[in-house]
Amino acid sequence: MSVFKNDRLIRVLNYLPVDRIPVWMMRQAGRTDPEYNQLRKNDGRALEELFADPEIAIKISLFPKRLGVDAIIMFQDILTPLTPMGAGFHFDPGPVLVDPEIHLQTVAQILKGLNAELKGELPVLGFAGSPMSLAFFLIAGNSPNRKIEEVLAFVEEQPAITEALLELLTEMTVDYINFQMASGAHAVQLFES
Repeated sequence: MSVFKNDRLIRVLNYLPVDRIPVWMMRQAGRTDPEYNQLRKNDGRALEELFADPEIAIKISLFPKRLGVDAIIMFQDILTPLTPMGAGFHFDPGPVLVDPEIHLQTVAQILKGLNAELKGELPVLGFAGSPMSLAFFLIAGNSPNRKIEEVLAFVEEQPAITEALLELLTEMTVDYINFQMASGAHAVQLFES
């Protein structure tokens, strides 16, 4: 059924038996990874610039291979698909919406590059932010946790706008997930922040 040397995740997703539960990490390349921290220190670029560089995003995505994970998740952010909709972002220190020129082709290049590097060793995971998480980021203009009262007030006071936004984001999220699958993701996760 599977073409992967390690097919635990794919087997589980197809309801087939496995020798153990598959493991991967949501923040495979994050603040706890010394290799990632060293790369960030040496590279010096802003986080959103690393997301936009397929070569560096592939390298960062592959760091956890040394830990024996059962899948590799691409290095990217849940806000990435908002950029082509006119709502880009940067980090200061958390996500803040801006308007940079980053395109989804970067995501396709990362997924294809990861598959080329892994050569069938592990499946590659894509992901997307849930429509509600994305809507809250758009309403807040930055991390909604900082402005949750304002966000909830907007949702309550503007139900028609909120509903239209959620419909648009749901359609975009489905398209984005399908785009990732067509670009080489073997499975995708939907994150609710």
